[in-house]
Amino acid sequence: MRKVWSFFYVLWIIILLTTSMLVFIPYAFLRLMQFQRAADAYLTTLTHGYGRLVFFSARVKLDIKGAENLPKEDRALVFVANHQSITDVIVLKTVIPYPMGFMAKIELFRVPFVQVWLAGLRCIAIDRSNLRKSMEAIRKGSNRVASGYPMMIFPEGTRSRCNGMRAFKGGSLKLAEWAKGRIVPITLDGTHRLIAKDGFGFGDTVTVTFHPPIDTSQLNREELKALPQKLWEIVNSGLKEPNAEVMAAKKLADS
Repeated sequence: MRKVWSFFYVLWIIILLTTSMLVFIPYAFLRLMQFQRAADAYLTTLTHGYGRLVFFSARVKLDIKGAENLPKEDRALVFVANHQSITDVIVLKTVIPYPMGFMAKIELFRVPFVQVWLAGLRCIAIDRSNLRKSMEAIRKGSNRVASGYPMMIFPEGTRSRCNGMRAFKGGSLKLAEWAKGRIVPITLDGTHRLIAKDGFGFGDTVTVTFHPPIDTSQLNREELKALPQKLWEIVNSGLKEPNAEVMAAKKLADS
């Protein structure tokens, strides 16, 4: 029965995605008139609304912790989170109140409809098969953060598809370092259960924990070098069973 409901739910999401193209008409107009901040605010409001609708219709509860750690302004911000599922981005776009793009693998920019949303959110394509192009993408993201547009990165580089965490890669964190931005670590706990082999996780709970920001402009060279591990430990501490996850992370890192 869960698979049957999941089929209809996926169909519902596809309908939402295709009809959502209509909302880009006002967005395109605002961009054409060079009202970029208004266009960003408009699209952010829409993503919040669509996200709430997606999770409400699946009876998924989003449990937010540490909301007081979110900076009051969206200047030079980089959000760093663990990556359990393809639903992570939807969760984060639903709960983060600012306009925000993210570093996305280049393959996603070839998916119909999805590519329109990625372009609208000012996401940046990263080609993981080409080191030079990857660093160019990170530099582009850094410039975007420095100009005042927040970005999201997943330093694990790929989904864990479980509650364990892979080691954080330092390359993507250069985005925050070069921009001299503030990093907001985020723990996502439970998104891997939303899309399982036996169907969607109806009625489940996802916990999103915001940790205190780290100002990279205040870090010395040694602290910057240790930053990937420090962030890994902070994000890992937000999981329900961090000690167990440490063991899972070691296994994943060695695989």
